Amino acid sequence: MLDSIGGGSSRSSSSAVKLVHGTCGWSDASLVRCGRFYPSSMRARASSEEKLRHYSRRFGCVEVDTSTFAIPRPEVTAKWAKATVDGFLFHVKTFGLFPSRSAQVSSLPAEARSLLPPALQAQPQAYVRLGSTCPPAVEEACWRAFHASCEPLYRASRLGCILFQFHLSFQPSQANLQYILHCRQRLDARFRMAAELRCRAWFTDPAWRVRLREALAAHGISLVSADELAHETEQKDREQTGLPPGAVRQVLPICLEVTTPDLHYVRVHRRHGTTDRNLDAAVPLQLRLDWREQCKDAAPPPGSIQRFFKRRAEGDSPAAAAGDSDALGTESAAGSSAHATPAEADKAAAVQKRQRQGGGETAGGSAGRKSGILRFLQPAAPT
Repeated sequence: MLDSIGGGSSRSSSSAVKLVHGTCGWSDASLVRCGRFYPSSMRARASSEEKLRHYSRRFGCVEVDTSTFAIPRPEVTAKWAKATVDGFLFHVKTFGLFPSRSAQVSSLPAEARSLLPPALQAQPQAYVRLGSTCPPAVEEACWRAFHASCEPLYRASRLGCILFQFHLSFQPSQANLQYILHCRQRLDARFRMAAELRCRAWFTDPAWRVRLREALAAHGISLVSADELAHETEQKDREQTGLPPGAVRQVLPICLEVTTPDLHYVRVHRRHGTTDRNLDAAVPLQLRLDWREQCKDAAPPPGSIQRFFKRRAEGDSPAAAAGDSDALGTESAAGSSAHATPAEADKAAAVQKRQRQGGGETAGGSAGRKSGILRFLQPAAPT
């Protein structure tokens, strides 16, 4: 699940905090197969744009994950923009070459591949690395293609932020900190940037935490807060084998550092497993209820949390998010319409539209609501 905190409309009070729900993708299997989100008439035959049109009337934003592996063509993103309602936002993961500094030849856009040496062009499964086997002209072509891909979303006022995920191997160092800022310089100045650092050493070392916060704040980069289970984060995505025998489930330390005053981005990971591995099950009850006191000073003055449901199991899918909505203190159109009649679904969609326009419930009006919004931002807690 993903969350981000972004500014409300000009009609909102300066202290309002608006919560916007979204998911990682709109065609995820848990959404399509569960039978509670997309109508039966859409599940088998609907196009991606048709699903997106339905999705955008029930969620306020989405995180685009496929752009990590291949840059979408501008004509594709233009269709995305056209399929969605006003106020809807796409948060786009940047092309994987940029944060990881390596990528498979087959994932590069056609122009970039054509600039590689012939020997590398003939090896689609080979990897190129910035600064060594990836010529500067190839990197330039990738940046051009990525910016062109985002342009239709930006022009349609549908672009939220560009998410850079820096992996576990990206450890604290001055060179790596400078590389984050280098990415900000290379990214189109019109586009917002958010950075997620999977390596917790950036946060658990007090000196690095301060340096990171100050550097990102100075350059307008939003620092992502992510809650994850240690054993899943430390396994490769394609090698998820569950909790090792004898191990305990543990929530990794979460950094709540607001580096941009009008946007904070929270990602709640739900990658593999069944409902019994949900993060809430790993957190003692008392830690879920006291976030008003622990985090009240962290919320940005004008802002909103956008909350994304990250690939959860079918039994705990985004379509079943009504319980989360209660805890977060907002009304989730997707959750309330999951088992609803058409009339109820239309009403829920109207609620979501009001929220996107700044007329939804705000966290500033209730201590209980703010506590709920921040309930995912807990320290490490083994069970």
